[in-house]
Amino acid sequence: MGGVSFPLFFSAQLSRVKQARIDLFIQQTHEEMNARELQHKQVELEADLARQRENIRYYKTTTMPEAELLLNDVRLQLESGNIDIAKIIQTLGGVLSIKKSFIETIYLYNVAVLETELYK
Repeated sequence: MGGVSFPLFFSAQLSRVKQARIDLFIQQTHEEMNARELQHKQVELEADLARQRENIRYYKTTTMPEAELLLNDVRLQLESGNIDIAKIIQTLGGVLSIKKSFIETIYLYNVAVLETELYK
């Protein structure tokens, strides 16, 4: 009794192969999507880092020197006696606010640097 035999579960094997191909395609699609998201995040973080760097440059070149000029002006007026306490408090409050904003900007820059390094 010789003859040709066909596996009874051929269609089941074929279904598993098709499902494996579909699973592979889905996995590759997810991988490509994750790679694009990572690349987008890196670009976004680099742009944020550049913005924070520019903010620090602005504070160093413009805002902080102006704050120092305000402090010097208050000192001179205080020494000459041509200033009242309300003006002193107002000026010192403004200078303190500027310096606090500068420190916050440095903090945001540091966070941007860390995030950028994390996603490299």
